[in-house]
Amino acid sequence: MKQITRKIFMLTATLATILWSSCNDDHGHPHDDGHGHLHNEQGDHHHSQPHDHAKSQKESGSNGGRLITSVTPHLEFLVKEDLTIRISAVTDGKVISIADQIVTLIGGNRSNPTYLEFSKDGDSLISNKSLPKGKALPVIVTIKSTQESDPITEKFNLNLSPCNDCDFKEYACICEH
Repeated sequence: MKQITRKIFMLTATLATILWSSCNDDHGHPHDDGHGHLHNEQGDHHHSQPHDHAKSQKESGSNGGRLITSVTPHLEFLVKEDLTIRISAVTDGKVISIADQIVTLIGGNRSNPTYLEFSKDGDSLISNKSLPKGKALPVIVTIKSTQESDPITEKFNLNLSPCNDCDFKEYACICEH
């Protein structure tokens, strides 16, 4: 009986280790570090678009939010004072009316994630509820340009601390630190 219990324990521990590793593994895909660089499991960084290190000034959103450039038009992700999120479409540095974009967000604690949906509010989208309190929340933002289009996923750490070098919060920082 002790051998069976020991084997079950070892099998459970092995499976738990495999599952934990797969949850944290990036499967060879690069991930955004929140500053425009993508990192894979070896720590190598890649840029989602060609990048000139000599001029690496990041763009900011029109209202001081994070600019999501993987979609067209670009979207500004702005956390408001009440911890709701406003998503605005931006073209040539100017806010334009949001079209048919569908945005969802999952963030916060893995064991108790927060799910946000967005609805149209004037020319922008606004989240249906607030983010949980905290200074640094991992988030996954899913964007669909239309109901039929394939989703685009943005993953980043939503650091709400103020940047020491610019006038933005860390999640929207345009500095090169």
